[in-house]
Amino acid sequence: NNTLSAPQLFLKSSIDDNSIGRYTENLLGIKENNKQEPDFPDVGVEIKTYRIGSNCPTTLLCKEPNIKIHSEIKGKRKGVITYLTEIAGIETIDNPDRLNFKFDITGNNSVKFGDNIFSLEDYENNISICMNYEPIAAWDHTMLTNTFQKKFGKYLLNIGCRVNENDKTITYENMNLYNGICNDRYKTALMNDITISFRAHKDRRMRNHGTGQRIKDIGKLFEQNVKIY
Repeated sequence: NNTLSAPQLFLKSSIDDNSIGRYTENLLGIKENNKQEPDFPDVGVEIKTYRIGSNCPTTLLCKEPNIKIHSEIKGKRKGVITYLTEIAGIETIDNPDRLNFKFDITGNNSVKFGDNIFSLEDYENNISICMNYEPIAAWDHTMLTNTFQKKFGKYLLNIGCRVNENDKTITYENMNLYNGICNDRYKTALMNDITISFRAHKDRRMRNHGTGQRIKDIGKLFEQNVKIY
């Protein structure tokens, strides 16, 4: 029986895509962690769960820019996201002491966030995050591809499910096994298909929920696809 009742943890007005993934990992005995390795490292299998019919992209990994370019942060301890939140964060209406740095950017598109324009620039060895067309920091290509390889190992098991909002049951309807990680496809997707999501805010202290990489069609990053059911 592939229909299961969601546990009390997820009995809320609407089960979101994040809770579906966490619920599936609980069923499989996967503990929540931030390690850059597959969910089953011994066999190199990463698990991803998606909601059939949802347009929500799948999170690949979270990685902060590892190269500081701007003079205000280069050679200093202050982190890139902390710096950007302090100078470009937007005050919230209900809490003027809180600065939000939360937006998405995809490929060659620029995004206006507050009074600033953010964009990504693809250079030979890195991808830079720019503010008002001035590079602030960058992700090294080699670092990103190594992280991608470590996280997804040999295989990706992509599980599709449906949620009944009335009785809070989750039905698993299909499963695909992808293998053959392709670095060239990943590097191409970084400037075309992958959305970079910034999720940070600062009030009394800095809170960074991770700079995520998300994609709608995760299968295009792999060379082979086997439909299990």
